[in-house]
Amino acid sequence: MRILFAAALVLNLSCAKSVAVTPVDAGTERMFGGSRPVKVSVPKNYAGRATPLLLALHGYGNSGKPFESYLGLPSLVESEGIILVSPDGTVDAKGQRFWNAGSDACCNFGGSAVDDVKYLRELLAELRGVYNVDPRRIFVVGHSNGGFMAYRLACELSGELAAIMSLAGATPNCHPTSPVSVLQIHGDRDVGVRYEGGTNILKKGGGDYFGALESVERWALDDGCKPYAPAPPRREGAPIDLEAGLPGAETMVEDFDGCPAGVGVSLWTMREGRHNPEFTNAFAGHVWSWLEAHARP
Repeated sequence: MRILFAAALVLNLSCAKSVAVTPVDAGTERMFGGSRPVKVSVPKNYAGRATPLLLALHGYGNSGKPFESYLGLPSLVESEGIILVSPDGTVDAKGQRFWNAGSDACCNFGGSAVDDVKYLRELLAELRGVYNVDPRRIFVVGHSNGGFMAYRLACELSGELAAIMSLAGATPNCHPTSPVSVLQIHGDRDVGVRYEGGTNILKKGGGDYFGALESVERWALDDGCKPYAPAPPRREGAPIDLEAGLPGAETMVEDFDGCPAGVGVSLWTMREGRHNPEFTNAFAGHVWSWLEAHARP
């Protein structure tokens, strides 16, 4: 499946009122999000225990359910016992869904005033009011425009989130008030959101964005990883195979040193990787293992 560049904006609407947890919630998909409803997947063995939550943010022109399938996330609901929610962005004048990620680079091309941070904050609050969400394990993943949005949430909801994964996204020029672990995954042959950074190519006069390395360097500094020289040093890990269309273990793993206990900042570079990778079946497991290892201290 091919995911188009970036993600979707959310209407400035309140979420529906929370209700009490009942046994029927386990193993079912029920609707949340008020006037912008979204189905939430809950593991069959939920039984009211503290459960991690994963919020998945699609790219521009895509929507929630196809995106979670693209990454292989539905398999994690039962295998890892997670609550999975994949909302849709709003639709722009071209009929494409997007997120208002707070960046001129991607992808609010119509200048919408929709407040996606508010919508997603309220959606998370609604879910916490119904399910026993583990406050130490609330994670966000996003692709392209959804990756930009994941970074924005990490800045503005840093007191609530444990970690994010941005696939082919970039951080805005912002600073969290609390450490949030960050995993950036990016193909070095991406021409949609360039690995080295650049200017939005889908809109004349589009804004600039940071490259993959600069994005994670900025987060390493904000998260308190040391020493500074001018950014904390990186150590290389064993390469992994994420891209089914490329031979061997094409993804180079780099982790920043000196981060506070429980906090991680990592860059996974898919050598020869493009904007819409063809992932191996193991991709979701690799990402989840990294996120799960970076619960809030």
